Amino acid sequence: MLGVQMAQSRMLRPDRDMLAVSGMRLIGSPLLAVLLAMPFGISGIERDVAIIQSGMPAAVLIAVIANEYDLMPDFVTATILFSTLASVVTLTFIISFL
Repeated sequence: MLGVQMAQSRMLRPDRDMLAVSGMRLIGSPLLAVLLAMPFGISGIERDVAIIQSGMPAAVLIAVIANEYDLMPDFVTATILFSTLASVVTLTFIISFL
């Protein structure tokens, strides 16, 4: 499904909005997970898993929903592609931090 949407998409260049959304997802979410793990007393492997999971790129299901309801499907598809490619770098740093 994502491949079909990418083939039909005209907007595959990163722009400011795409960078902001991907940054929040790939960098902001793990930082928030670290901050929230402390007051809730989550530690060890559970904390590490929660931080890694929060740093994962946007899911393809979002593209299916955006396409179904015509909610900026080109932007969503391009953001998923960009966040997936950028996650190679960000997840490497997150895993090495843990």
